[in-house]
Amino acid sequence: MVKLGEILTLDNNKKFVVAGTTNYENNLYCYVAELDNSDNTKIYLVKEDNLVQVVDENLIEELENIFANNFAD
Repeated sequence: MVKLGEILTLDNNKKFVVAGTTNYENNLYCYVAELDNSDNTKIYLVKEDNLVQVVDENLIEELENIFANNFAD
């Protein structure tokens, strides 16, 4: 389980912070931003103790909208 603000080491030992989480269609997703380059963001499906990067462009767009609305609240 990932937690908001948690630091994760991903992609060639780059560090990312969990900036948001959301449940969508009975799945948990997390939005992460690289600590050294906040323009480098990714969305992951949290599956048990593993993170699976979301690559489906339609799903990414839907989740980005959800995260943007959550950040605006």
